[in-house]
Amino acid sequence: MNKEKIGQFIKQLREEKGLTQEELASKIYISRSTLSHIELGHIFPSHDKIISLSKELNVSVMELYTAQKLDNPNEATPEFYNYLKHLNTKLKKCIFTIISIIIIFIITFLFYYFITSYNTIKMYKITGESNNFAINIGSLFINKDKIILTLAVKSNNNSSIKGLNLKYNKNNSSKLLATTTSSYIYLEDKNGYNEYFNYKDLIKMNGNFSLEIVTDTNKETIKLYLEQEYTNKNLFSKETLSISNESNSIKEEPLNIPDNIIKKFKNNNGIYTYNIKEKSKEIDLYYYKTTGLFVVNEIEGKTVTEWLFLIGTTNLHYSKSENKKLLDSFNIDIKNMNYQESKLYDYFKINYFDKYLSVS
Repeated sequence: MNKEKIGQFIKQLREEKGLTQEELASKIYISRSTLSHIELGHIFPSHDKIISLSKELNVSVMELYTAQKLDNPNEATPEFYNYLKHLNTKLKKCIFTIISIIIIFIITFLFYYFITSYNTIKMYKITGESNNFAINIGSLFINKDKIILTLAVKSNNNSSIKGLNLKYNKNNSSKLLATTTSSYIYLEDKNGYNEYFNYKDLIKMNGNFSLEIVTDTNKETIKLYLEQEYTNKNLFSKETLSISNESNSIKEEPLNIPDNIIKKFKNNNGIYTYNIKEKSKEIDLYYYKTTGLFVVNEIEGKTVTEWLFLIGTTNLHYSKSENKKLLDSFNIDIKNMNYQESKLYDYFKINYFDKYLSVS
């Protein structure tokens, strides 16, 4: 189709009708300047405007497309068929371009996911036992930013546990990772440049770290083993392989999951998540089925308050940071609290424990 020829034909018909550009433009609901561009052959009118022009100028659509008066105005001409073929080719190119953009976007998104998120979340179960003691609850959680290690020890002979020393053994030497004066260890660390300890070595050298248990009368050391519970490196769900020594693993019954967590939380391979959005803050809740670890993150602007509670123990961990700078962090022994700790515990109990963890 020749835009200039069609534009001149429209101008000729308009003048024959005695219409100004302003008058014709208003009848087909376009601006005068748009009609001027059409008549000059700068732009081609859309199909709906061609229909409107044919009605106002008393010619057929075919005559407008061919820019000439026809003996049989409703009969399609070779020029019109060529135009339709041109439109079909143009449409195919447009569809191909859109599909190509979508495919490129999907590939880019998947590449970005693999670079930033693939295999960045790992969950390990920590086990170990002797004749007198056993790991009751133990977990190692690793993501892009944070590493959390939790251990709770139970006595098989009613011995009173006075303290725990977590050690890493390498090259015939021992390094102290954490120490506590209770039967519970909570260790939180950054993942990356400033981390306190290379946890990748700990996983590779499975079985080379131990826990020293202090009682009233003596000390006893048990070896600890890691068993991978979850990782996000699989595109499809499948059973994870154990990297622990099976002869040293403790076969424990799974923890009973509280009803409110089953009802309200979303289950992702044994990691239950729940998000709450309030006016001034956002709250992220996590529950780890295999270890019974319950995590609360309160995010209010640049301030983050975190609670960690291990079901089956009397230990509650509290920390508060602002602009990623730690302001406060300590463990709360629920059986032995001072005034400040009891106020924090009451807040946690009312807002989270009673709502999600209590058994009705």
